[in-house]
Amino acid sequence: MTSILHHYFFFILIASIGVVQIAASYVGISKLAFFKRPLWGYLFGLAAIAAAYLWFFICHDLHVRHINLEGKEQLGGFALGVGAGVFISNIVSSLIHHKGSAPAEAGEGGLETLKETTYLKVMVANARALPQLLSKLPELWRGLRK
Repeated sequence: MTSILHHYFFFILIASIGVVQIAASYVGISKLAFFKRPLWGYLFGLAAIAAAYLWFFICHDLHVRHINLEGKEQLGGFALGVGAGVFISNIVSSLIHHKGSAPAEAGEGGLETLKETTYLKVMVANARALPQLLSKLPELWRGLRK
């Protein structure tokens, strides 16, 4: 991985955290947003995106040819950056809203769930239900083979 690819990854990571915060504030997904007031979410998101762009495009000499940077590497950096940004947003918002959220039930899914409970609570509830689901797999497999 080249140096420019590391910088690109962090540029996408910070910008995607900003985008997630703007989207969560706009849609009203309160347990995914870092702030209770949507205006603060918008401002934080815009500041994160602006800071990422300024840091990446002003602080780096992008006119220098980067010999070993290929499209597949850039796509990988983008995908990892967005994935890490969404993951970090989920973890940080879960830590911020840990005490004020409803308990989660196994099987709940979708972004609508994050209006009442946090990502970590949903993941813990689903992890607790996993042994019960796995115990049903042989029965389901036999039903599929008929």
